Amino acid sequence: MITTHMDWEVVDKIDGPVILAGDFNSTPWSYGLRDFVVRNGLVRETMNLLTFPMSWFYFGAWRDTLPFLPLDHVMTRGGIVVHEVHAGRATASDHLPVVLKFSVQ
Repeated sequence: MITTHMDWEVVDKIDGPVILAGDFNSTPWSYGLRDFVVRNGLVRETMNLLTFPMSWFYFGAWRDTLPFLPLDHVMTRGGIVVHEVHAGRATASDHLPVVLKFSVQ
């Protein structure tokens, strides 16, 4: 999670269109993520896209589960037009992939 003022300055200095995506280990309702988005003039393209976890350790083994936390996010700025965003099919990761279809103005 990006939490320091220095991190905000790095993103803020980027000119042109920006897509920022990844596992932020933060939910959409966290104050840190909301503050980061506002300070950098970003648009959150994923709000409650459930992507984590895909497995859970209990009773001595890993078990498949349905994801229940939205920890993976896509944010845009500056002329990015998002046409579609959704969770992809499960892979070997403990997160579902995020699929984004977009164009640049």
